[in-house]
Amino acid sequence: MRCTCHTHIGVTLMGAHARIVNIEYELPAHSLDNETLAREFPEWDVEKIFSKTGIGERRIIDKDETASDLAYRACEKLFLNGYIQRSEVDALIYCTQSPDYVLPATACILQHRLQLPTHCAAFDFNQGCSGYIYGLGIAKGLI
Repeated sequence: MRCTCHTHIGVTLMGAHARIVNIEYELPAHSLDNETLAREFPEWDVEKIFSKTGIGERRIIDKDETASDLAYRACEKLFLNGYIQRSEVDALIYCTQSPDYVLPATACILQHRLQLPTHCAAFDFNQGCSGYIYGLGIAKGLI
């Protein structure tokens, strides 16, 4: 997120015009569709799975890979494409329901792996589907 600041009667209003500059993503290489899942669990109804979840295929991470590995590769794309410099990152906010470890926070592991500044805030928060919206709100609040 980037922010422009406005001053009104000596008060600086931060984040008045926060915006998303770029989004990167990384998907696991392997996928599992409902038909394959139903072969492993014959009692499961493929149509019912889809009607209840809207999911026809899900990506499956390798056994030696973690969600933070995917996050690391997505962040590296941001840096490689020149959207942001490592020195410009003031906070790393990581939403997960599957942290790499209980401690330290996965965001702190990423901060180290990505060689972000030590003054950069790094923390995890736990949300499900609403995590993206909560993350945007947290990020804007920090700006």
